[in-house]
Amino acid sequence: MIPGPGNILVLPPESYLTERGVVRQNSTSLVHVADLHSPIMGTVQAFIKAFPDRFSGNGLVNEIIGYLIAQEAGFPIADEAYLIPLPSELLFQIHPEYIQDLSSEHGLVITWGTRAISGPPLRYVHSIDDPEIQKRLLKNWSDLPSLLALDDFLGNEDRTSDNLISINNGRFALVDHADIAGGISRDNDLLNPFSSIKNALLLDLFDGKVPHNIQSGMLKAAESHPLIFERAKPKIQYWLNTLLPNENKHTKTLLEYLQIRATTSYTRIKRQEGMLL
Repeated sequence: MIPGPGNILVLPPESYLTERGVVRQNSTSLVHVADLHSPIMGTVQAFIKAFPDRFSGNGLVNEIIGYLIAQEAGFPIADEAYLIPLPSELLFQIHPEYIQDLSSEHGLVITWGTRAISGPPLRYVHSIDDPEIQKRLLKNWSDLPSLLALDDFLGNEDRTSDNLISINNGRFALVDHADIAGGISRDNDLLNPFSSIKNALLLDLFDGKVPHNIQSGMLKAAESHPLIFERAKPKIQYWLNTLLPNENKHTKTLLEYLQIRATTSYTRIKRQEGMLL
């Protein structure tokens, strides 16, 4: 099978081999680990995310957009991503408490998968769960300003230690983009590209006292956002049309939101929260 744009593959249900255990489950997303057969990589371990029916469209679209833009921005991400229609019955067995949320008239649920990245979530890097050590590691990461700027561009208010994977030499890979662009439960008619967001990671690390070098790095990264979006846009358009073939208004709204966020990124980051005035 040839991957679609951005190294995202649509896999048939029979590619799913073995469930390895539940990672997280709540009212907005259900995540477990499984073995998959990738036509490119062979048997791989992957994180499989299913969204309750009412959030499925936004959740899948957000994951795709975040993955593609992070890819164009040069951040470490999973080597492959997958869209996999899985039988509802299979997911019922893995997440029995959420049967009502996973109902599907077609008997299949389209899930999002990413090939597992070697390394633990940031909060598991140290056996002692010391948030100050975690903050020190992140503050020394050379790509931190670019990540903070990227989250502002994408409207991501949910960057936590659980969606940063420690890989090597003080570097981190990005996972989980479900809450970008107004969040998983957004009303697309109310998307406002000019709104400021609560950049959770920025607040957690610096508590409103952002060092000059971080501010400067964020602004430098913001200058590249229009080009990053232009490179990612055809891929995003392809997958939006694939997932939402009859929702042109929805697709247009999302693309306009991202376009404006990208082109106003520098001025928005400069002015918000009193930064670099």
